Amino acid sequence: RYVSRGVAQSDGVALQAYIEPSYGIFYGGVWASTVDLDPDDVEFNLYLGIRPQFGDLSLDLGYVRYLYDSTGDCCGEIYAKANYAFTDTFSAGAELYFDPEFDTTYGALVTEIGLPYDFTLSGGIGTWFEDDLDWNVGLSYTFEEILTLDVRYHDSDHSPARFVASLSF
Repeated sequence: RYVSRGVAQSDGVALQAYIEPSYGIFYGGVWASTVDLDPDDVEFNLYLGIRPQFGDLSLDLGYVRYLYDSTGDCCGEIYAKANYAFTDTFSAGAELYFDPEFDTTYGALVTEIGLPYDFTLSGGIGTWFEDDLDWNVGLSYTFEEILTLDVRYHDSDHSPARFVASLSF
């Protein structure tokens, strides 16, 4: 299942893939996912940005454009993300997304805790800066830096709660 900002974008299994070439701190990419958003079946994201690092502080500044197979060009967002590694096993950060076309802003606080035996506990809380909140918490296991299984609980003020399991290569 594909859940974005607390809202399900698919009713069942979602297949997702991306390619992201980079050079130094510069990157660009294409991400795609199956969706169940009538009349759309596929979402495409085109994005580019920079990822500078200053010691334990990592930044990610960029732009993403959302496209759909049937309805076409949707919208785009400018984003800024900051993450600070307090220790080798604990990091926390903030993310801010702004859509200049629709004058909307979304923000999130995120954290990640490395656990023994290649497990990671992570979560986040986000808002559109109105009366709504969405949040998630999950546990993931990475095998040989190749395969990651993530089990996550999502909830929000505007969508039913759900568990989502994902497998990444």
